[in-house]
Amino acid sequence: IGRFTLPEESWWKGYYDPLQERVRLMRETHGGDPEMRGMLDAEEMEMASFRKYCRFYGYVFYVMRKPWN
Repeated sequence: IGRFTLPEESWWKGYYDPLQERVRLMRETHGGDPEMRGMLDAEEMEMASFRKYCRFYGYVFYVMRKPWN
């Protein structure tokens, strides 16, 4: 029926901005745990990649309808 690409702004407002704040808080409370630091580093790398390359990739949502028989 249709399709749309989620705009970059939606990623920041709805996902990455809250994630950045959560990563910051988790570093304050659990920064001494090496495993947690590794996971938080990975989240920050993902955000940096999106910031740098968001013009080249994104998510497309497809709206479909099951055909009537």
